[in-house]
Amino acid sequence: MGAGGKGACAGCITRTPYATLVAVIMCWAGVGVFCGTMYRGVNLTLRLLQDVFKLDKGLQWVEPTQLAFVILGASMAALALMILVTAILATGATRVEVYKSSVGRVGGRIASACFIFITYILLLAWLVVLLCCIVITTFYTLSWGEMIAVLCRTDHYIIVRCLQYG
Repeated sequence: MGAGGKGACAGCITRTPYATLVAVIMCWAGVGVFCGTMYRGVNLTLRLLQDVFKLDKGLQWVEPTQLAFVILGASMAALALMILVTAILATGATRVEVYKSSVGRVGGRIASACFIFITYILLLAWLVVLLCCIVITTFYTLSWGEMIAVLCRTDHYIIVRCLQYG
């Protein structure tokens, strides 16, 4: 063993906020799955609207919305990393070393309050995203279930029979 030996390793282990580390890993995995599935889901929905319903006008908002979802996911992953760093600084022996003065403790409290505020704002943003996902999923599911078959396909048009509408 080197100069640090057993004490350095024990100090590092006691300073690690394991619950926050697991939460960050889960957050990153969730953000990755969300960004990937949302990107693909919006593309399929746009294709459904254009191919089946022949809607080409008024769909300019879809791509910026898709980009906003990806940016929101990336900002959530970055915020999770910042919260992990703050948790490391506020755990165990690191807290004693970093926040020695009263000014340092006040700064740490202000940083924690800012992260709490930002987390609540992002919670509201994720609730809006969840609402959008519910609307998109419901629309896609209803469209998929109601369309029975493509009856006739010619060079100029596609005839689709909808069960609910006669």
